[in-house]
Amino acid sequence: MFLLLLGCTDPAALTDGPRPVSDTTWAALVAPKHASHAGRAIVARDGSVRFSDAGPVANVPTYEPSFVGGVEVVEADAGVRVVDDRGGVRLLTWLDRDDLEPVVAESTWIDGTGRAVRSDEAGVYVRAGWVDVDEDGAYLGFGWPLGGRVDVPARLIDEWYTPGPAPAEFEGPEAMVEAPATLRDDAGNTLAVFEEVPSPVTVLARRGDQRLVGVERGRCGGGALVRGWIDAAALNEDPDYGFGRGYCCGFGGRSWGFGTYGGGGTVTLPPERLLWDAPDGDVVGVVVGIALGSDDDGVGVVGAVTLRVDADAGELPGWVAVIVPNGAGSLTVWAKEADGDLDDLAEPDPA
Repeated sequence: MFLLLLGCTDPAALTDGPRPVSDTTWAALVAPKHASHAGRAIVARDGSVRFSDAGPVANVPTYEPSFVGGVEVVEADAGVRVVDDRGGVRLLTWLDRDDLEPVVAESTWIDGTGRAVRSDEAGVYVRAGWVDVDEDGAYLGFGWPLGGRVDVPARLIDEWYTPGPAPAEFEGPEAMVEAPATLRDDAGNTLAVFEEVPSPVTVLARRGDQRLVGVERGRCGGGALVRGWIDAAALNEDPDYGFGRGYCCGFGGRSWGFGTYGGGGTVTLPPERLLWDAPDGDVVGVVVGIALGSDDDGVGVVGAVTLRVDADAGELPGWVAVIVPNGAGSLTVWAKEADGDLDDLAEPDPA
């Protein structure tokens, strides 16, 4: 059917320039490489990839999918639109929410009942991003030396999240928890228990025979940040020993496959060449190019990208169908053989 449509279409009608794009599409197309966007999502499984929200499935798996992991989010509606930026090509695709991990949408402090509290009140810091989920719902679990869990209310959960800075470090004298003890919020609800002692804490406030203490583990990416009340009898507030604080760092990486099917040869596209979901469709990507280093003046040089032609997609004068690798396998998109570049795209009216 698509071949018939192409055969009945006036090529001249498809060369007047792309349709207008939304503010979010424009911003994503022109953003610097590795730029932060609206947020992030965690892909739970390889699933549906679409060029429009709730539109037809667009991906054709042609090799082992590798989309599982974190992706940058451009916008969210019924689905979540993400930036797939690799191999010198940037595509904007929609993913189904069912294929994404439930996550904490925004960092916040909560008490033992899940009620939001201020950062100076007793509570648990729930980081934006990953959250544990079981048959009882979402929760925050604790690691050494703490045990227990705090349930995370459904209102804080979504399929994408906005990263935020970690709260300030706890400030105050250090003490040692030397007996089994329970951390409680301001209303007396249990936040966590000390399963292993001795353990260092920071004393933040004093109230009769209670102490407000801060416990932090894994500040650089996981663990727990807890402010809770504890019985003073469990504390040694003048210890003659201590534990060194640990810091973490690390680097991760993944390799991505590239589709090798198509049978139509290859075509080389310059940087800033726009990509459409169909010759008469919507702009869904752009060639960002391959970094080739810098010239004598220190200006970055970006080279063209060679892509495989999809010979099964049909033919239309002035257009070429190319196969672009993405996390779900590969996608077929269309580019103009000449012009149709980013500077031909009108920037949306800021008003």
